Amino acid sequence: MIKMPSIYRIATLATCSFLLFTFWLIYTANTGGNSVFFNMSYSIAYGDKIGHFIIFSSLTLLLNVALKFKTIEFKQRTILLGTISIIGFALIEEMSQALIPSREFDFKDLGSDAIGIYLAHYLSNKLKYMLDKNKLILKRR
Repeated sequence: MIKMPSIYRIATLATCSFLLFTFWLIYTANTGGNSVFFNMSYSIAYGDKIGHFIIFSSLTLLLNVALKFKTIEFKQRTILLGTISIIGFALIEEMSQALIPSREFDFKDLGSDAIGIYLAHYLSNKLKYMLDKNKLILKRR
């Protein structure tokens, strides 16, 4: 019988791959390079903002699953570690653009990041609940 990889292993591989892709996009943008992804975002209304939303929501959801929904206490609230990590990453990445001559800091990009992170945090909590509920059902059998 072939053992299927766990959702957490798949999420870890997907997170690493998507993070490398994101670093490549950031490097390309920071060095003034061009990519098919930039061209696509320019051809769609609000394409850049949609891109930020997709990147940061995907990273947040994938990292939360890869970290097995690990939580930390933050200001008397429980928050997923993956979410807080991506918030930090987004803030550093967006603010660093103010220091790079070929880039410019944009609050709308940061807003798109935040909306994507918030939605993915919500979906991560729902997914965790569903997986926990499924474990309970399987244990009863």
